[in-house]
Amino acid sequence: MVKIAASAQNPVTDIVQTLMADEMLGFERELARALEPQQGYLTDTEMALYRSGKKLRPLTLLLTARLFQASGALPHKVLRAAASLEMLHVASLIHDDIID
Repeated sequence: MVKIAASAQNPVTDIVQTLMADEMLGFERELARALEPQQGYLTDTEMALYRSGKKLRPLTLLLTARLFQASGALPHKVLRAAASLEMLHVASLIHDDIID
């Protein structure tokens, strides 16, 4: 039986830092670019919601895209889709948890 060493971090962090580091960096840049025009009316709390979290939805989208394109940089539209997905998710959190 092969024993796998336990990571000090959680599995999601391991995936992000080892397998998907470049893709997640591109996603973070795209998210920051998309949020830039909105900074005038988003509160500090709302901006903090975008900066925090596990980002599982964009990660899942990026991993799925990587299944279909095993090497090379992912197309920019994939990074844009991941940023859009995260923005939609955070907007739904703000609506459900704060507004309602």
